Amino acid sequence: MYDLTLKANGAVVRLQYWYGVSKRNLLSVQFTTGPAATAAQRGAFDKALGSLKLK
Repeated sequence: MYDLTLKANGAVVRLQYWYGVSKRNLLSVQFTTGPAATAAQRGAFDKALGSLKLK
């Protein structure tokens, strides 16, 4: 499991992902913002997530 937490200007963004290798490969990705994020920060976060392309 990998865990990355970014803190800037009072906002917290956390990325966690993990994977399992077996008969059924599993990849799980989770992005979260902290409870103190403002509406503008959440909007920027949503825009950044919308630009991600997973292959």
